[in-house]
Amino acid sequence: MSKRIKITLLGCLIAASIQGGWAQESSPQPTTKIERRQQADQEMEKARELLKQGYFDSAVVKYQEAFKIAPNYTKPYEELGKLMMDKRNFAYAIQMYSKLGELEPRNPEYRKVLFSLYDSYEAPNEALKSGEVLLDLGKADDATVKRMAELYGSVDKVKDKARMMDLYATRTNADAEYWSEVASAYTAAGQPRKAEMAINQSLEKEPKSVKYRNQLGRIYMEQSNLTKAEEVFEELKAENPDDPGVKDELARLYAQQGDEYLVRGRGNTALEYYDKAAATGKVEGDDSKTIVGTYTGTVNTTNQIFNTQSSSPGVGIGTYRRGTSGFAKLGGSLAERRSAAQQLLEPQYIFDGDFGNQDVNSYTLIDNVARVPIRGTELDLRVRHSYRDASSFAGNASREYIYAGANYNWNKNWSTQAYVGSQGLYDVTTLYEGDNFRGGVLFQRDVWAFTPRALGTDLYFNRQGAFGGVSIGDRWSIDGRVDLYQFNDGIDQTIWSIGPGYQLILEPGVQELQVSYVHSGVTNSRTIDPIVRFSPGNLQADSVGLEYNRVLTDWWRVRGAYYHTWVNDGTNLGSWNVGSDFQLWKGAWLGLEYERGNFGRGVLTPNAQSIRTKNDNLNVNFGVTF
Repeated sequence: MSKRIKITLLGCLIAASIQGGWAQESSPQPTTKIERRQQADQEMEKARELLKQGYFDSAVVKYQEAFKIAPNYTKPYEELGKLMMDKRNFAYAIQMYSKLGELEPRNPEYRKVLFSLYDSYEAPNEALKSGEVLLDLGKADDATVKRMAELYGSVDKVKDKARMMDLYATRTNADAEYWSEVASAYTAAGQPRKAEMAINQSLEKEPKSVKYRNQLGRIYMEQSNLTKAEEVFEELKAENPDDPGVKDELARLYAQQGDEYLVRGRGNTALEYYDKAAATGKVEGDDSKTIVGTYTGTVNTTNQIFNTQSSSPGVGIGTYRRGTSGFAKLGGSLAERRSAAQQLLEPQYIFDGDFGNQDVNSYTLIDNVARVPIRGTELDLRVRHSYRDASSFAGNASREYIYAGANYNWNKNWSTQAYVGSQGLYDVTTLYEGDNFRGGVLFQRDVWAFTPRALGTDLYFNRQGAFGGVSIGDRWSIDGRVDLYQFNDGIDQTIWSIGPGYQLILEPGVQELQVSYVHSGVTNSRTIDPIVRFSPGNLQADSVGLEYNRVLTDWWRVRGAYYHTWVNDGTNLGSWNVGSDFQLWKGAWLGLEYERGNFGRGVLTPNAQSIRTKNDNLNVNFGVTF
């Protein structure tokens, strides 16, 4: 039987006997606190006499009589606790000091004894509770703090272990090696910023140490701060050009940099870094340069973040990445990664179609895009054919437009997409995608395509938009956007949305759930004819949404969402969508999504004609790389 089980069983028996002793009244109780304690002192004196005569068990009974007389008097518990420690009856001693801890929870002497007793009896969680009280009281000595770090490690509480190690190192002015261990503990706890602070303590003591500088470089890699990591490893390589360890670290860094570019669609630059990795060292593994512990991504890929809204027909930012990042992970080896990067540099055909109904209007929006990357550069050229059709009781209208376009990746984070079309249409978007921040601006001239009257009379609009978001930790994010429209009939329209989201990873890279809240609104400079476009002068909405994504196989995933929206005119209703994506073969995909309701993604959209009619929309997207 383990010590901990013994403590539990014996503790229950002792507690029962003590409680039983408290519950029974053998004689009238003294009436005042002082009288009760005086009588308890008399019983304790009898216990001491019995101990002198060797009657241990009888002495314990007398102490229990003292408990019964004065249950909140600390002295009998303390005497009996010390007695049990002398007799090495630690289970009983724990019971006594636990009671003392209840009576005087902030007494450091009792907590010190409890910490030691629980530690000796292999009850680390209970010991740590007393240790934290001692810390709170400022009474935990260095030895206690060091032992708490060890105990937190034994119960797999890695963040608390790192915290205690940091405290111990600070108190004792620890040497460089111990600070290095603190940094490793923070790294294991997933706290790279604190790991950086700890390893810098090591470097303050030994600034030329190759080991600690190497560790700093790896910590920068954990932070995805690849520029600083490269500076560290390049400096080490310059000082030690033949050190295979430094070369391997630098090779891993180059591979990670290639991954960062690849997931953002920068195929040429990704290939450059993969080639540098292969030429520099062994990227951890066998001769095929297998990479271990690399980027795996999530079910939602970056191309879904900044797709243009349905109010601006056309293939959105990042859509061309779907063929490589929509399903496949990066792969385990440099060869597989190079293959994914090469695929981004192949010509591509993309089809994007929306078939919808808004109140009394039905519309069709189709874009066909041919994309040709220019190898050796970060430029790809595009030709786009756009077809729009709208019909209702008011008639039917259709239009076709031809665009020439291009996308240029300025660096890992910045890119610009631009289209210039027939009849003076254009669409220019500049996008920033950082590790924690994302955002962009767009400028557009187009024709309103959702009603036959607007499309048939060439109701033009100029649009200026801004969008952005920030990730807070690993799960929280806040995103928002605002769009300003100026129509050639003299009416202006403003649309905005903002709100936080929390992403719950159920299975990394397999399934995830996102909970979100969004506040959105639309204003018009004056009320307009509802059969032309959205008419209320001022409308605001609040939505709560659930979005679910699930990868079923390597070639098939499903998704669905529900949003419930409350509008300031009293409307209260829900919108939902379901979708499925298929990888037809490597480099070819098909996506389907059906949406019903007026608040796609939980926001007010500029093309809605009514907020009380069950509008619906089917989106089909297809792409193939040649």
